[in-house]
Amino acid sequence: MKKININQYRRDAVQYTAHDQCFTHNFSNDFQIILLKNADFAANEKTLATCHQVVAKYDINWTPQNLSGNKKRLGILKDELAEYAGQDEIHLKAIIVSIDNAQYQKDVAGDYHIYWHSTELNTLVKRAVVVSNSIEEFFYYAALLIGPTLMEQLTSFSSEIVPYHVVGDLIGAEGWNSFEELLSVTTLCCDWLVLRNGEFLPDNFWGNDKDMDILCQELTPFLLAINAGRKGQSMANFYVTVEGQMLDVDARFVGDDYYDRRWQEDMLLTKTYQGVVPQLNIEHYFYSLLYHARIHKNVVKDIYVPRLSEMAEAIKLNFDESILFNDGSCAQFIDDYFKLKGYKFTYPQDYACYENINRKVSRHITHVKAMPFNADFAWRLLKHRVFLGLCKILPRSLKDNVKRVLNR
Repeated sequence: MKKININQYRRDAVQYTAHDQCFTHNFSNDFQIILLKNADFAANEKTLATCHQVVAKYDINWTPQNLSGNKKRLGILKDELAEYAGQDEIHLKAIIVSIDNAQYQKDVAGDYHIYWHSTELNTLVKRAVVVSNSIEEFFYYAALLIGPTLMEQLTSFSSEIVPYHVVGDLIGAEGWNSFEELLSVTTLCCDWLVLRNGEFLPDNFWGNDKDMDILCQELTPFLLAINAGRKGQSMANFYVTVEGQMLDVDARFVGDDYYDRRWQEDMLLTKTYQGVVPQLNIEHYFYSLLYHARIHKNVVKDIYVPRLSEMAEAIKLNFDESILFNDGSCAQFIDDYFKLKGYKFTYPQDYACYENINRKVSRHITHVKAMPFNADFAWRLLKHRVFLGLCKILPRSLKDNVKRVLNR
């Protein structure tokens, strides 16, 4: 297996192959990070240094107001670090080691974990506040703990690297300084992409779009990585702060039936990068935007018309704009693609999106995935419809009270 330079790491690029009764990954180096309480650091550093090369150490200084969020994003147990309650600052230490010829084991769930050869190391990692146990976990933890600039210096073996640093709260704890920072860190942490309007990122977003529509492999790690807050009661609407402004994030994930699961997996597998922006390849962008414009929505945005025409011409599709505005012809165009690829029309699990399905188009599609009964979805949909109905007959002043009661 050809090795990829470690400074080109992306979460979606990791592959493992069997080798001498164990597994190895496809990157040129392996790092792991251990987060420790100050009192445990000296002895554990000595233990680590006897087995592996220590390449960097960090003083980690967390503020009390961000302690809960930092712990949640790193998966630290609720009661861990309880002794720091009431202190003005939480002082921890982190150490990064380089592991030569790293060997991995595969568990029953199909996840890969590094094999720590030393019994002392096995004891050490059990005492740590956080310890990465794979190359994926290393990049997730380290990207959040030390940030993209120090990560770049570390993985490129830059002469600028200083073996000792002082860092504060997790990256993004107080919002993101830039889209560049947000996108760079998230790509280290997660397998994801921007579904629409990625051409405005990272430097030309404000004023050209109002939210960032994304697809990710797993929703929870993505939301924790970007430090997202929930917006309203929808299962897909979240927000983060970027450059001091609130950014709405519509987050879709594999298996949520926003698009067919097989299609979602293919989207992630074939994604491309425009600088730091992970995005759909042009074929998936064209068909997913067409599907979104005509099935997820009842009105086609003006900006989508020339964009679809330009993409169709680029991939040499026989597509006329008139198809876009003819329900039956558009459905047939999408259906032919589904037949070719083995995809299906799906009813989204997000009830808000489900309510907006354009039945004038969807009823013409023959490749359809049956919607299984889901009690939670049915209850949320019923509440949503009751809310909309009451809003038509009750005064606007009571709207928020109705929403509050129904969302209990």
